[in-house]
Amino acid sequence: MQIKRFEARNMTEALRLIKKEFGPEAVILSARNLKREKGAMKGLQDATIEVTAAIDKTGEISFDSDGDSKQAGQSISQPVPSTSLAPKGNLLSAYISDGAVSAETTKKSILESIQSGIKAFSGLGSSRKPDENQPARQTRELIDTFHGKMIEQGVEENTVFELEDMLQRSVNPDLRWGTDLCHAHILQTFMEAGLSFQPMNEDDGARRIYGFVGPSGVGKTLTIVKLAAVYRHVLNENVALITLDSQRIGASAPLQIHAKILDVPFHAVSTGKALCEKLDTISEDTVVFVDTPGVGFNDEIRLNDLNEAIGIARINRLFLVLSASAKTGDMKEFSRKFRLFPIKRLIFTKLDETKTYGCILNLLMHTKIPVSFLTSGQGILDSIEPASLKRILGLLLNIEEEKDVKLPSKQTHMEETIIQNRTRPRFKTYYIANQKSDLFHHPDCKSVKRIKAENRIVFNSAGEAALKQYKPCKHCCAGSVTESSLDVSVNDNHTAHQSSKSR
Repeated sequence: MQIKRFEARNMTEALRLIKKEFGPEAVILSARNLKREKGAMKGLQDATIEVTAAIDKTGEISFDSDGDSKQAGQSISQPVPSTSLAPKGNLLSAYISDGAVSAETTKKSILESIQSGIKAFSGLGSSRKPDENQPARQTRELIDTFHGKMIEQGVEENTVFELEDMLQRSVNPDLRWGTDLCHAHILQTFMEAGLSFQPMNEDDGARRIYGFVGPSGVGKTLTIVKLAAVYRHVLNENVALITLDSQRIGASAPLQIHAKILDVPFHAVSTGKALCEKLDTISEDTVVFVDTPGVGFNDEIRLNDLNEAIGIARINRLFLVLSASAKTGDMKEFSRKFRLFPIKRLIFTKLDETKTYGCILNLLMHTKIPVSFLTSGQGILDSIEPASLKRILGLLLNIEEEKDVKLPSKQTHMEETIIQNRTRPRFKTYYIANQKSDLFHHPDCKSVKRIKAENRIVFNSAGEAALKQYKPCKHCCAGSVTESSLDVSVNDNHTAHQSSKSR
């Protein structure tokens, strides 16, 4: 008789291995569960069950009436455990249902094999010890989930691995993915990796002159308009707009038109010396926003001219503006191009034009420059927000922004005002009318784009527009401007006008 142990993932696979080597006449002697220690060889052996089988090589195994096995003409000399000896019949073929045996033998063999299996495995469930490796497995599952989410968002693999190593040191086995505690650990990992967000520093006593640089088409001009609108019409600050992009035909026209709408001064210069002279004519308490021409990858001449102009004008508060829909490689290349500039903050635009935000995390990890603002859409006052690591994490994990925003202690008045007003339908705003029409519109209305610059009239309130016999647009002013509010505004304006006239 030949006896051999077979290891497999389950009983069915073990029986097939036995049949392949011993044939359908093999007899199952015993079966037991295997407990493998985790280690380097774990991936090479996934066996969970061990089955001992036997086959007689000298003669056919027969069974007497008492169930004892005998060789043909003599008894078997090797002792076989009676408790694990398989019953009479072609057990292996019956179990896997591919042997040619009689119906009665097959039926009996299946029944007895089930009973034998129940007896062999009855104690496995009750004697199983608690999984000592479960905490480590839960931590690994959380890290794997984090890895998958970051890769899905386009975060570079080396960045993901770096963050994973840092995150794994701070997590505990009880941490669950998607909880506030889990998000807090990820945010802490971001900060440990050198990522940061900072608003514009306005408390150092220096003159507030902000420059905006970046490639063409990222939305520098629109970002300037949004910030200028906040300062002028929300914070009631004096604002001036200057552009260095005066050499290209029509390049300065959009900023000039918005300056007229916002009712703020506009200046166009072409050199650093002219910019410096213009700044000397503007009062020091005025917030100045300087727009610059877009720079391409290989436009070294314009890049050097721009660097020289900024240096002459001594603009130290400089923003690098990039589109969130750009590729990580392009972002890194532009950050390399502008490495000689005194870049203090980053601004990411066009968040509404992409569904993946890994490039933001990639650039923050690459440059370690703080991010200051995030913008989306073509709106003016309601499409800019102060950046935060929590907001960036929300974009990466698709977490809805909380309504009740807790302001960091370092938040400036401007950032605080933006956040507090984001949930409102409208900011304290202005209205635009056409001299050749009798309607006034909200600045975001599509009809405003069709009004020529020379025909635009700006009103500080709906009441002022009504006093000039203009009516609210039914599309953009519905709900925000009512007839009763117009009556009150008109009366207030009329009373103020009469009192000032009498004085």
